[in-house]
Amino acid sequence: MKKILTVLLALSVVFTYTVGTAFANTGTPSKDDAESLAAFQKVVADVRASIGYDGNGYMSTDDDGQYLSKAVVEAAIDEMAEDYELAIAKATNNWDAAWADVDTVAKFKAELFEGYAIWHLGPELVNYKDWNSDPNAYYVFVSKDGQDIINTPTQYDTLAALKKANVEGWIIYKVVYSEEQNCVDSPTYKSLLADQFAIDKEAADEALNPDLREYSEAAKAKIRAKIDELMSTYDSASSANDVDTYVEAIKAFRNIVSTMEELLENTNTSTEDEEDVAEESKDALQVVDEVSAQFLEDAQNYFENADLLTNSELAKQKTLNSDVSRMITLFEDQIDAIVSSDDLTNADKADQLVVLKAVAKETFAFKTAAGADNLNDRAGEFYADLAILDSADVLNAYAKEVADAKKAERNSDGTLKYDPTDVEMYYEIAIETLAGNAFERVSGRTAALNKNIVDNIMKNVPEADYALEQYKEDQIDAITEGTYDSKKWYKGERRDKVEAIQAKAEEDILLAETKADVDSIVKQAKADMDAILNIKEIGDLERITDQRIKALGYEDMFDKYYDAVIGSKGYSEKTRTDAIEDAKQVMKDAVVATEDAELPRAEIDKIIKDTYNDALAVLVDVNSDAELAELAKAVDTKIEALPTIVTIDDKDAILDAKVSADEYLDLAGAQITDIKNRTKLNNAMDDLMYLESKAVRDMIRALPTSIDVDDAEAIQAARAAYDALVDTYEDYGINLPSNIETLENAETALEAARLSDAIDKVSALGSDPTEAEVVAARAAYDLLSIRSKLKFNDELYADLLKAEASLSVNVIKSVESLKIVKNHSEAGKGWIKIMWSTVGDDSHVDGYEIYRSTKKNSGYGTKPIFTTKNPANKWYKNTAGLKKGTRYYYKVRAFVEIDGQKYYSDWSNKAYRIAK
Repeated sequence: MKKILTVLLALSVVFTYTVGTAFANTGTPSKDDAESLAAFQKVVADVRASIGYDGNGYMSTDDDGQYLSKAVVEAAIDEMAEDYELAIAKATNNWDAAWADVDTVAKFKAELFEGYAIWHLGPELVNYKDWNSDPNAYYVFVSKDGQDIINTPTQYDTLAALKKANVEGWIIYKVVYSEEQNCVDSPTYKSLLADQFAIDKEAADEALNPDLREYSEAAKAKIRAKIDELMSTYDSASSANDVDTYVEAIKAFRNIVSTMEELLENTNTSTEDEEDVAEESKDALQVVDEVSAQFLEDAQNYFENADLLTNSELAKQKTLNSDVSRMITLFEDQIDAIVSSDDLTNADKADQLVVLKAVAKETFAFKTAAGADNLNDRAGEFYADLAILDSADVLNAYAKEVADAKKAERNSDGTLKYDPTDVEMYYEIAIETLAGNAFERVSGRTAALNKNIVDNIMKNVPEADYALEQYKEDQIDAITEGTYDSKKWYKGERRDKVEAIQAKAEEDILLAETKADVDSIVKQAKADMDAILNIKEIGDLERITDQRIKALGYEDMFDKYYDAVIGSKGYSEKTRTDAIEDAKQVMKDAVVATEDAELPRAEIDKIIKDTYNDALAVLVDVNSDAELAELAKAVDTKIEALPTIVTIDDKDAILDAKVSADEYLDLAGAQITDIKNRTKLNNAMDDLMYLESKAVRDMIRALPTSIDVDDAEAIQAARAAYDALVDTYEDYGINLPSNIETLENAETALEAARLSDAIDKVSALGSDPTEAEVVAARAAYDLLSIRSKLKFNDELYADLLKAEASLSVNVIKSVESLKIVKNHSEAGKGWIKIMWSTVGDDSHVDGYEIYRSTKKNSGYGTKPIFTTKNPANKWYKNTAGLKKGTRYYYKVRAFVEIDGQKYYSDWSNKAYRIAK
């Protein structure tokens, strides 16, 4: 806009105008630019005052101006005012002429909203001497009613023709000298709308990217559904490019903002939902307390003031306090059940608590009106509801009897038929169901309580072993299949992490003793896996980040930066396109690295901003076409060196060529057609994968049909080869060996053989096993998988522990009875060496501890100065902490460590030497 001054000052045109300033009536222009500046600033102030805004900061007019915000209008006023103030300051005379176009509020506003009134310059411009002398040096852009009339280099006669034809409403909105210098740039109302459009678009974009981390899953789903619905409107509105479409787009953007604001305002966050539930819970407890207290007071008044109480009423009088207390407990328990329920949303909980309050008011309503002649009439629903509570108490006792009977029931072999934990779980379900049914009956919505409720629940208690074991298998499936299938939903390091979590959880589940323990393990495993992004979540984050990169203008910045730094000379268009995508990928990778699938827009935007410089470094780290050609040639050279007939011995060379080709194709600008020998490489890879797959297939085929423990090495080698095949070639589309099932069956058979072998070895221990037999039995048992160990006979395992304990006793005795004898000691400059020997069986010794003191019978401390690592070394050379001329005493003892506990021999006799 400021470039208008170039034309204004160059033309030196004196305009005739009606002056709206304090000195305008003199008929001569002011000679004081300060007076003109003050008068102009008064006009600007009046313009500002004349424009009204509504409560939202938008122009309060009846035309399209109402879509302009105060921020845009004020910025435009400031920009225009700065132009004219500068013109006044630079003028050497005729200061008032420098702002003649805007010397009144009406003219200023006309120029502001209808476009700078540069069309006044048309007649003068065509007579300008520089124009006449070199008309082809100018580009003139003329429009009428928003439509371009002239948008190419134009000469005098064209403009003169417009003037001669007396065409009204045409505007010279830009004049460019020598195709470079912008002399006149007049933003019309369209440009103001464009500014406003950008502001409202950004506001809509931000509204469509709210932080949803504090909302429940149900609330998130609701909000995201609305966002998806509004996105099409946003995308459509974003393509606006003229006055009419700008207005409609601004309307659409503002509707998006207001819709999202209303949605978020009316959708509680999880915290707000919890606060609502807590408030409703507190209010429900207060209502129960108030209405029950009033009922108790009214009932007591009735008993005290009645003329004659019936026997039934006398009985109820005696139990009134306990009856009311029991009914209060029913409501309080139901409140607790609602609040702690995992099956209800917070909104459902709040709704149910509202219903509960209404039911409490009905239950504890005591009528005093005429016609209520006896206690039953006056007590209303209370005693009818109390009867339901009585039946619930009876059924609670019945459920306890059924549960106790099932806990005691045994199979023919004397083992428990039902797992007590399972029985207890179903008993608790029965009690909770009775309580819920009792309350529903009190609410008047279900049939009367009966024992079928208990029977139908307790009959589902599964028999022992099967129940827990099957539950474990089901839960293992729950964390390894479906959305947690590592092969389908995770890649690379994330897949490795997920599989490690699954393996640990599976082992813990198999070792768990109760369903509650299993549930806890599964819950933690799912939480740990949910914290690792799956393929879909990564795709969603990258898509959102890509949208944000475009919305924030970084794609355009990459575009311009690349052109400025690299340009097009010597670089292909594909290099440019790839480089921009690589730069964007830097930002996407940084967002994905947060491992937060719910990362809000504000944090994504910050990451994009923070990684901008890193992205720029990648953007311009490109190769010229000539450099790419050299790199492709190097790849071709490697491929050319490959043999025509491939053997497995060629594996390293082929994979090296393949990796080099892949790395080349990852470069910006690289194309598959650049690699001339790609067919040879593809053929070599196909041949190599066939040979590798065949080799593994042959290994599997060579496995014996009847498996025993001696076949472990061959089976493990086949498995290692198969896994290596997958790791190396999975991404290259290898046809894996079709006989993998044979390997899996062999592994299953090996585990069965190991179980049988361990059982045989433990069974053969007898009452006085040798150390070798016990060690072999333990080794066989330790080779078993967790599943096989769980199948191992408890009594046999007890025999193994007993044998180990017996062996440990013997080991301990042998070490504790060992005699340590000092053989010799010697000293040299800076060192003292001691040596010892043993009397007795030292085969079980794990090591020797050496203690030192400067006194013969004290000062050795509680920790050894050295512990031997090899029990065969019966000597120690002390080189540290010695003071010349000091006598040092040493004593030694042997030890064996069993289950973390050390057992010791007696101390040796003391050796001593004087340090040299």
